Amino acid sequence: MNQPRASMAVIAAGFLWGTTGTVAYFISGAVPALAVGAVTMGVGGLILALIAGRSAFSTLRNRSTRTWVLLGGLGVVVYPLGFYTGMDLAGVAIGNILALGTGPIVGAALEWLIDKRPPGLGWFIATG
Repeated sequence: MNQPRASMAVIAAGFLWGTTGTVAYFISGAVPALAVGAVTMGVGGLILALIAGRSAFSTLRNRSTRTWVLLGGLGVVVYPLGFYTGMDLAGVAIGNILALGTGPIVGAALEWLIDKRPPGLGWFIATG
C-alpha cells in the first residue's frame, strides 16, 4: 500500500472508530449496548481477517505465539462489550474519559509491575 493511500486508510479508520461511541449512545434505546459491541467486534474482526488473509491463521498454528494471540483475542472480544456498555451507562463524555483516559495509566502500571520498568519523564509529560 502506498503512503497516501495508507494515510487515508488510517484517517478513515480513526473517523469511523471515533463515531461509534456516540452512535451507540444515541441508539441505546433501540439497540442494547452489548449488541452494538458484539456487532462492531464481529464485523471488524471479519474485515481484519479478510485483509490479513492466511497470515491471520498462521499465528494460531505457531505454538510460540498461540497463547498470546488467544489472550489478545480475548481482550479484543471483551473490550468493545465493556466500552459500549460504558457509553450507555455513563454517557459519551465520561465513558470516553474513563475508557480511553485510563489506558496509559493502566499500561504503565502493568509495565512497571511485569517488566519492572517505571514510567519515565516522557510518559508523565505525555500523560499529563
